[in-house]
Amino acid sequence: MKINFILSNKYLFIIQQFIKKYKFIVILLHLQIIYQFIEAQNVQFTQFNLNPLQTNPAMIGGFNQSQVTLNYRNQFIGFGESYVTPMFSGFMPYFRNNKRWGAFGISLLQDQVGNSGVLKTTGGNFTFAKNFELKPNSENDYKSYLSLGVQAGYYQKQLNFTALTTGSQWQNGAFPMFIAALPINENIGNDTKGFFNANFGIQYYTADSCGRQKFFAGLAIQNLTQPNVSFFSEKSNLPLIFIATAGYDWAVADNISLMPNFRWIQDQTTKQGRFGAMGYYHINDQPGFLEESKIGLGAYYDLNGAVAMGLEVHQKNLFVGFSYDLAASKNLNSLGNGAIEFTIGAKFGKKCRVKPIEEIKDEFINDTTVIEKQFKELGVDSVFTNVAKINVRTKEVVSVTTINKKAVPRDDIVILIPTEEDLKIFKNPAYFYYVSADINRSTKNRLEQIAVMMQKFRGVKIEIQGHACNIGISEDANLKLSNERSEAIKKFLIEQGVKQDRIKLSGFGSKQPILANTTEYGRTKNRRVEFKILAIGNEQKK
Repeated sequence: MKINFILSNKYLFIIQQFIKKYKFIVILLHLQIIYQFIEAQNVQFTQFNLNPLQTNPAMIGGFNQSQVTLNYRNQFIGFGESYVTPMFSGFMPYFRNNKRWGAFGISLLQDQVGNSGVLKTTGGNFTFAKNFELKPNSENDYKSYLSLGVQAGYYQKQLNFTALTTGSQWQNGAFPMFIAALPINENIGNDTKGFFNANFGIQYYTADSCGRQKFFAGLAIQNLTQPNVSFFSEKSNLPLIFIATAGYDWAVADNISLMPNFRWIQDQTTKQGRFGAMGYYHINDQPGFLEESKIGLGAYYDLNGAVAMGLEVHQKNLFVGFSYDLAASKNLNSLGNGAIEFTIGAKFGKKCRVKPIEEIKDEFINDTTVIEKQFKELGVDSVFTNVAKINVRTKEVVSVTTINKKAVPRDDIVILIPTEEDLKIFKNPAYFYYVSADINRSTKNRLEQIAVMMQKFRGVKIEIQGHACNIGISEDANLKLSNERSEAIKKFLIEQGVKQDRIKLSGFGSKQPILANTTEYGRTKNRRVEFKILAIGNEQKK
């Protein structure tokens, strides 16, 4: 036992002397191994749809809302080491004439190699994307767009020599006697390297007015400047990297959608193809915090032999994501490869963009109208002679100015019969806010016009038909809300002098939508009250 112990110490002493004598060779060998990992690292996130600025700068041109995102990725490379990559990004769309014109974005990233931080890459990009509508006059809900994006940034790589071990940290001739606090006593040269970089991207997509994309396909080219990132005398330029992405949003059922997608990454030496799909369950009928929420589960397969699982939770203004990459092949698994990702983000601003109605200047028309309102206490009708202000485009009465007023016996009053042109005012619905029966300003203006027409044409009788979207807690709640909207309008018209027996009420809940309830724009149009003509005087309307 004693002889074996002496021999062991002898071998350990020889190893120690080799490290001290050839410590510079050892440290360069250590750096070379790390540098090979540095060259191989291309920061890409598994859930690339939650990180558009790192995937393709053109992607941000297709969003309606501003967005800030925090991403974190920890990729295991074996030997107890990993890449740790936090990233902060944000972008803001810019609109002209209520249309997506472009977007501006900024991103900050740090990529650390090794738990001890042997090498860190820190920097950021500024991004600009210009959006083009390919068929502006198309009547389709999903219109075609092309977005072009450019990205420019500055990065700095930094080597941390204190995280290395050299022979100077072994002392006293006994092995092992390693003292981490001792200086490494080595001076290899520059420990930082700064460089500028630029990227370009193009993306075709189809989207509705609320920014929901039906299809997208894009190509990005990274490292356009091919900067030299070597710490040593020889050059080491970053290669051009090509990234192709595509996806399709498929509505499987009312509350379920599926998005198959793929991403292909290629440079001069490596290729990576990832295919998969994300399935979403949409929570459309819950008001409050859960409004417009969805939960997604997905799986992806990498052609290099990895499998990734993803989870996403989206709310109207917030979203979170989680993914885990598992090495499926034996080669990758032997190195301990794998990765976890966390994402959290927030969205701001108006989601749905409705094409504005072209405004036409109102013109005053000397249209002498007669409006009759009964005063029971006088036993007569007061007859008003007015000049109506009429919108040339819609033919609607905007306001009425009284120019004459007199009281006449009731027997002299003639019931006027409206024309089809007069009845057009009843064809436009009155809209309400979400889960509300309150009469808003827009609805009030329309009801005032209807009251004027019903006072002029006393033979007109109407049915007020209330409707709701499908976001209520239940259909019974939707029906109750639609009836309350009808009642509110009836009360308003009576206050304006319309007799109660000329108004009939009905409510239909969410059973008669005019647009699909799958979009916010459609739901907005379904929160309405319509007016049906029952009679116009001597003639009945069917």
